[in-house]
Amino acid sequence: MGTASLSRADVRVRARSVVVAVGLLAFVWPSDAGAHSSSSKSHEDGLPRGVEIPSIAHSDMEVLSRYRPEIIALAERQVKTDDRMRRLLNFSKIQYTYCLWGIVPGALRDEENNFNTCSHAYLASAWALLQHMETMPMARGEAVELKRSVDAALSSVPVFSLCASSADIFYTDQVIVPPGTYAAAGGLSGLLLLMGVAPFVWANRRNVR
Repeated sequence: MGTASLSRADVRVRARSVVVAVGLLAFVWPSDAGAHSSSSKSHEDGLPRGVEIPSIAHSDMEVLSRYRPEIIALAERQVKTDDRMRRLLNFSKIQYTYCLWGIVPGALRDEENNFNTCSHAYLASAWALLQHMETMPMARGEAVELKRSVDAALSSVPVFSLCASSADIFYTDQVIVPPGTYAAAGGLSGLLLLMGVAPFVWANRRNVR
């Protein structure tokens, strides 16, 4: 017969692609949300209670994005941790999920992109996490070596640049929610959507490598 047959693996990959496409469409489809919002614990005085995360330059983002997996992996290997490290690690992972795991086109390079500010947040927190691990006895050796590599890569960036989000200070109790998405409008529902789509995203990423 002239019809080409598909293997079960091909069918699974295509099915996953459809699920991912539908999930991303539901997430990115415009809602009534305006400027980026933050999901935070409420305090009577309105002040943040989380760990402060210093801002990063716009030109640092792509380098930090490349090294973030190593930073997170190093943190997850630590047996002895402290409160600051756990907060930074937890925030970075949650913020990364809200930011669609860094796969939105233009999120790092385009400061007008809806996902640029949340990208600043998860990358700045990873950078702060690495710097903190330099002070931890059990992590110091690997952290110092890794930070040396990151510093070398940052120093080789040809042009230093800032953007609107480069002045933002973040806090571990204030997750940045991208604007114009159902996650921004739906809060927990938006996050649950992300968590549901996540396994299919990672399965697809493994298949295309």
